[in-house]
Amino acid sequence: MPARPGVVEAVPDGAGVRVWCVRDPDLGVLLHKEALGEGALERIAHEASVLGRLVGVPGVPVLRPSVDPRVLVAVVSDGRLLSDALAERRLSVREVVALGQHLASTLKAVHEAGVAHHGLHPGNVLLVEGGVELVDFALATMTAEVRPGFTHHREILGPLRYLSPEQTGRTGSAVDHRSDLYAVGAVLHEAATGRPPFVEEDAFELLREILTREPTPVTVLDPTLPAALGAVLARLLEKEPDRRYQSAAGLAHDLARIAAGAVAPFALGERDFPGRLTPPTQLVGRDREIGILAAAVDAVADPAGSGDRGPGGVLLVTGGPGIGKSALVGTLRQRVTRRGGWFVSGKADQVVRDSSAGLRSALRGLARLLLAEPPAALERRARELRLRLGSNASVLVAIAPEFAQVLGERAGAAALDEHEGEDRIQQAVVDLLRVVASPSCPIVLFFDDLQWAPPGALDMLDAIVNAPAIDGLLVVGAYRDDDADARLAAVVGGWARSAASTVVRLDPLGVADLAVLLEHVLRLPAGRSAVLAGVLAERTGGNPFDTIELLNSLREHGALVLEEGGWTWDEAAVRHHVGRSDVVALLTTRIENLGPDAVHVLGVMACLGDEVSGTDLAIACATTVEQLVAHLHQPLAAGLVTAARPGRRAAEDVLGQLRFRHDRVQQAAFERLGAPQRRALRAQVGWRLAAAGRRL
Repeated sequence: MPARPGVVEAVPDGAGVRVWCVRDPDLGVLLHKEALGEGALERIAHEASVLGRLVGVPGVPVLRPSVDPRVLVAVVSDGRLLSDALAERRLSVREVVALGQHLASTLKAVHEAGVAHHGLHPGNVLLVEGGVELVDFALATMTAEVRPGFTHHREILGPLRYLSPEQTGRTGSAVDHRSDLYAVGAVLHEAATGRPPFVEEDAFELLREILTREPTPVTVLDPTLPAALGAVLARLLEKEPDRRYQSAAGLAHDLARIAAGAVAPFALGERDFPGRLTPPTQLVGRDREIGILAAAVDAVADPAGSGDRGPGGVLLVTGGPGIGKSALVGTLRQRVTRRGGWFVSGKADQVVRDSSAGLRSALRGLARLLLAEPPAALERRARELRLRLGSNASVLVAIAPEFAQVLGERAGAAALDEHEGEDRIQQAVVDLLRVVASPSCPIVLFFDDLQWAPPGALDMLDAIVNAPAIDGLLVVGAYRDDDADARLAAVVGGWARSAASTVVRLDPLGVADLAVLLEHVLRLPAGRSAVLAGVLAERTGGNPFDTIELLNSLREHGALVLEEGGWTWDEAAVRHHVGRSDVVALLTTRIENLGPDAVHVLGVMACLGDEVSGTDLAIACATTVEQLVAHLHQPLAAGLVTAARPGRRAAEDVLGQLRFRHDRVQQAAFERLGAPQRRALRAQVGWRLAAAGRRL
């Protein structure tokens, strides 16, 4: 049975659920799951909607009507939890392979239904007659990918021992169905050896192992295990999603070979091809630039410091749209984690020119990291902050309300006039960073799309950069140099002349690197990828984002086809399609093909900015959250929109923060409306949000 009556289990937001089972003479075993605490209704509604999507999928509980909206009721098979079985003994090789086949078969169907589980571990796998059943879809998503934020290691969602590196929010990579395959590898590793891949008890050290250490091969832990099984598990547990199995079908094919008697290693992944075309998680052709960024983090984490400013530093990343600036900076997440530090970020928006939005986002992220510290460490930091901030504590609370909880301040936010406010905000933020950042806890403060930053945001960053040395702080700015106005050019020009600054310019990929990118994305041999790269380069000029979008357009128009042996294409059809239009036009066509409901939602979302909560978007669209989920199904499945999940403490709705995958997608959704329609829609959206007590 999945649980006994009255058992309380942890759930993502730190509240709880009560789980019990009842045997019904007609239906069998009915699992009841009651959510407790804040957000209970939303959590249950989310899991119910996921199970509703999975109706008819074998190996998944069957949703039943419930009279209480806080209680989910589902029919589950009569079986035994895998965790209970593993507590008694390891599984035999035959049993491990069979378990893997059952998990692969079930996940294949779940993934094809547009769902990723994101919480698979032995306690969520029910061993039933003839296979397995997956339970607890509380963390499941119905999106093509999720972008987890950089949260404190105590706040990471899910069972850490079975989470993929990208689910920690430290790699900068999106989380998709391949994280479920990593979890399968961790579960099978434990089933075969009696222990999960990493066994460190301390959460922070366990996190570092997941990010940096290779798990001990199962054939080293037990030399009697077949080498072929060891190779399959090693592939499942690859840290880079691109090096893992790309599909549950590919995993099932290889496990079937082992079940048929294959003992020695064989060529893995012969039938393993991605069903969705996404950029590779490991950047191609950027080794030099990655090295420069890594050195910048290492410099601020060096207690000895260097240069006139001491350990602090400034890093500027420039280049055209879609060239990979944000992805490059994202590589710093893992680097700063290894150094025991934190990564916080904000972003300017091309539509909504709110001078404090990007800064507010970064500061709220920093506040959440502080709140997740152990009580003693948090109190020590709070004392230091209160002492240094003085009366400016209320200024910090005005920008990011979470700091009221950090500081223990009961007073309200400060009310300041415009000029006094700017000076006090700048001083408060500088003082905050001076207390929090240190060589032992370096802080990377990233501000993206500076070309759209309002004057107030630039002034704030300028004040931070030009303040006396802040030990352990690395300020990173990314911008499109071709779109930089005179003000931005003057500001970043001043930073670039600093002894502690580094400027990195990203250029388009050459044809050879573009071919490597295609090898990763399409799983092509070098010869075939080189030919296709030459054709695509004629249109994209080596721009990585444009190349991926063009591939997706080719696929949607049937010029690129996934067959049993891999991706194939007709070169004449590809050349004809490549010459048709630019990337924004291709994105506009993709959006328009989604249907009127999805098009309307994306238009509203574009007016609200790059990122918006699911609750606010539903209000702005004058629809329910349930209807919004339905309207967003195709944009999310197509990867045009992604979701960013907050940590446990963040009181966000179950949809999380929704954002466009790239600025170019927002641009396409916004510009297709036309100026008069945009003005009318923004006014309408503004009234709706204002009526609900929200602001545009």
